Amino acid sequence: MKYQLWTSTCGVFIISCMLWGCSEADQREIQARAVQEVQTAAAIAKTTAMSAAQTAAAEGLRQVQTQTANLRQTVEASVPTRSGVSPYTVDSNLTELADVTGPGLDAAIKAIRPDSPLVGLGQTFVDVGRKHGMNAFYIAAHSAWESTWGTSPLAGDKNNLFGYGAYDSCPYECAWTFKTKQECVETVMPIIKADYLTEGGKYYNGPTLRGMNSKYATDQNWKNGIAKIINSLASKVP
Repeated sequence: MKYQLWTSTCGVFIISCMLWGCSEADQREIQARAVQEVQTAAAIAKTTAMSAAQTAAAEGLRQVQTQTANLRQTVEASVPTRSGVSPYTVDSNLTELADVTGPGLDAAIKAIRPDSPLVGLGQTFVDVGRKHGMNAFYIAAHSAWESTWGTSPLAGDKNNLFGYGAYDSCPYECAWTFKTKQECVETVMPIIKADYLTEGGKYYNGPTLRGMNSKYATDQNWKNGIAKIINSLASKVP
């Protein structure tokens, strides 16, 4: 060959040819080497870019996972508790008595909905709960959910706090009517205890909100809504 220096860089080949001259075959070889090196450089660049993208994606996923974990911890920490008691869930046993007094339950209701007609029924919720072996927070929360804190038409017109007797096809006319809201609580809760929360009851599927939801309400969010109100009430008791 007519050039004196052969290295791995095409620039040197070209300079060598310019200084000493190259044959046609040499020039073709140099051109082929140049193309090869360009392709190699492109492959390296592509591999580097892919590696960088994969690294960035992995880091992004790690950040999302960390943020999700932190958010979960924040939500769990914000669930209200009372006196070290674990939060109520849809699987909590509703036949376990609640540690609350009538005035305390009234205060909790008032703290959440100052205008609620349920204020004043705290002692009724507690007394009925003790008499029939039911959680007073659940009784109050059930009434709050079904009657929109005592402000629904059924609660106002029929003193029906639980939507008892109301069906999707007959939500108002078929609902039971009671002389007072207290009578409603005292009448409906023993029926619910016997039918839904007592083993052998005709609608029994476990003494929990999840168990009740399978028969009591078609809305599958029913159990979650009541559980949330139970925890809200428990967190507001003085």
